[in-house]
Amino acid sequence: MARETDHEPDLAAIREAAARIAPWIHRTPVATCRSLDELVGARLFFKCENMQKAGAFKMRGASNAVFSLDGEEAARGVATHSSGNHAQALALAARNRGVAAHIVMPSGSPAVKRTAVEGYGGRIALCEPTLLLGLLALARKTGQLSLAGILGTASPLAPEVLLVAAALTVVLLCETGRVPVDDPATHLELTMIHEVMILDHGGPDLALMQYAAALRLWLWSALVVGLLAPSAHGWPWRAALDAVAGILVVAVAIGLVESGMARARLVRAPHLLTAAGALAALAFILVLR
Repeated sequence: MARETDHEPDLAAIREAAARIAPWIHRTPVATCRSLDELVGARLFFKCENMQKAGAFKMRGASNAVFSLDGEEAARGVATHSSGNHAQALALAARNRGVAAHIVMPSGSPAVKRTAVEGYGGRIALCEPTLLLGLLALARKTGQLSLAGILGTASPLAPEVLLVAAALTVVLLCETGRVPVDDPATHLELTMIHEVMILDHGGPDLALMQYAAALRLWLWSALVVGLLAPSAHGWPWRAALDAVAGILVVAVAIGLVESGMARARLVRAPHLLTAAGALAALAFILVLR
């Protein structure tokens, strides 16, 4: 967001930043505790940034970054990815500057954090943490920042790529299929969900919900196919046909899994998504070695 520098800030730069953010932050107190001093054998000072605006010290850095931008840069708005404190700080700093703040937050972010960001005027885009970690791992592995570049250069047999593909497959099943989040003996969970959908929605609304489900299936399948079976053809139309064929194969595979392996109950879905996140995190750790 802010300009990069090739040197460490000196005392003058620190004082300049302090003056820049002074109108926009609280001057929080410093607390001491004699009992803790005696416990550690040293003098401790606690800067109470929990009393800072937006509830964290990150308001300082966010304000400095936003108010360091020139007019042309600020007019384009600012963006970040955060699950809470930095998201709130940047949204508030952007509101103080009068510019837009675009915040990408994991879908599992606490509701109170999302509410605070929206209250400060931030524009939230939710993302699946597994997808984010997976894309970060692939970007690091391939050295590419675009999705087309990542899918075009990722080796399907690389351990990191296989881990990400496995993670995305688990999310694909949880997002688009019954399996493994239904009880095959009764199908009670799905029956109740479908009844609620039909009772609460009908006509165009229900059609749009079904269309959205189809889009999710298509997008997640396209990512898995792009990683595990990238097209070797240079012609765009041939590559498109290969992708469609791969997505159809994935759809058939999901149907087969649903028919033969539906065992886990709906409440297990969070456990599966956590496992998918762990696979993506492991892939990210591997590329950082």
